Amino acid sequence: MLKKVKLLFPIFISMLIILCVLWAQAGPKMTAKEALGKAREKTQAWQADAVLYQISALGVGDDGRLTESTSSYWMYYFYSARTMQTYTVTVTDSVAGFEGAGNFRKAIEGDFVDSDKVMAEVKKNGFKPQGDISIFLAYDWVKPLGKMAFAWYVCDSKDPKSTRYYVDYKSGAFLGTSQ
Repeated sequence: MLKKVKLLFPIFISMLIILCVLWAQAGPKMTAKEALGKAREKTQAWQADAVLYQISALGVGDDGRLTESTSSYWMYYFYSARTMQTYTVTVTDSVAGFEGAGNFRKAIEGDFVDSDKVMAEVKKNGFKPQGDISIFLAYDWVKPLGKMAFAWYVCDSKDPKSTRYYVDYKSGAFLGTSQ
């Protein structure tokens, strides 16, 4: 009997490891807007006056949704004028929030195009990802416009030139690239 247990134990452990890996990789495939509701809910529990000022993601597929990787996530950055604090919310298959030092400049006003539309636009304009895709909606220097503005920008981790593809956050129009 002990010999059978010794023989079956490695098989049992191997199956357990495989199940854990598969379970960990089965995250939801959400766009930026689909995950935003979860982030807002968490933030409202923190500070009711909080405003969204930036969105970022790592591990986005070329469809603009999170991939099913364990390292795939959306991050939402909020600011409370009342407390003068920032709050970052990470959304995967769970939601976590934490106060911290942020770089609040300006709140995102009104509606914005979703990440799936952004990815479709950059692919239409030459984006061919080879590595992990990062996507950001931020108030930053937008080189094709030559000024500070809100814009989506998309990067490929394996692009040797570190090219950014910019998309207007309201209209979804392609703005250009920079390196």
